[in-house]
Amino acid sequence: MGVELKKAAQKTFKKHTDTALRDVVNGDLFDHSPAACPRRFLGNPTNASSLSAGDDVKLEFDGDALIGTRGITKVLEANNPPPDVVEYVRQRSGLAPGTIANVNPLSGTVEIDLC
Repeated sequence: MGVELKKAAQKTFKKHTDTALRDVVNGDLFDHSPAACPRRFLGNPTNASSLSAGDDVKLEFDGDALIGTRGITKVLEANNPPPDVVEYVRQRSGLAPGTIANVNPLSGTVEIDLC
């Protein structure tokens, strides 16, 4: 009778640390597919003095050309953008954010980064 009473008084669960949630949150190299981001491309600034590296622009289509705007001001234009850049902007409803990666003073162009 004493053994049965002792078993009835025991806890019905074991205390332990659940690490499953931690393992789900901390991914590894093979968990995520890399983001698809096209390469940088060149554009011709309309006002070279106002652009510098790190500036944010919005990219949109004007006919076949891709233009970059800040607010309502057109600041750059790319007449023949690469096909992967065109597809990237079209997938985002024709309006994508971009960042000026580099200003090339000798050629008078800017490099636009979409990521």
